[in-house]
Amino acid sequence: MKVSSSLMLLWSFLCVSSTDAQPATSCSDNMANFMPGAADAQGRCMNWVKGNFYTYPDDFKDTSGVDILNVVDIYKCPTSKKRIIISNGVPDHTVKQGNGNIPCEIRWAITLPLVTEKPEGEIQEIPIRGIIAMSANGVPAYGPQEVGSDNAVDPTGQIQDAQFWYGHATMQKVWHFHNPYMGKEAPDKDTLL
Repeated sequence: MKVSSSLMLLWSFLCVSSTDAQPATSCSDNMANFMPGAADAQGRCMNWVKGNFYTYPDDFKDTSGVDILNVVDIYKCPTSKKRIIISNGVPDHTVKQGNGNIPCEIRWAITLPLVTEKPEGEIQEIPIRGIIAMSANGVPAYGPQEVGSDNAVDPTGQIQDAQFWYGHATMQKVWHFHNPYMGKEAPDKDTLL
């Protein structure tokens, strides 16, 4: 099975793929992809309450008090001309739990081109929903709309927790960003997002 979405974002095309192969341990095309909704995609969940701020790493714990920390590995594969990002989707910064959706570890494996070029022809708009990018800390960035077609970053909209740089969780417990700062409070032109 292959699911793909192409867009221009920082001169990159994002390609999410899924196979029945074993998890990646090196640069190969035989790589498992763990997508939200798959039986084995979700790991441990945070012990958080709506409305509270949580400081990384001190407050990132499960119900047993065991740490749930950010894990991200980025592989550069010159032979296959791919960059592979494998992460658990846990942010590596302080967050506010703004909704009742408690985030969990989500096993991500994303493949990107190692060298990108500006595409020829008509440039397509990014998708309005779902994953459009993967941040450098391994947390996905989603399009500008929520499932109910609400503008996720509208400060006067119905989804008040989605607009902030630190992100929020879905009903499926996937932490993600909508804000273009992608987990950085005050990025500048030299910040890798």
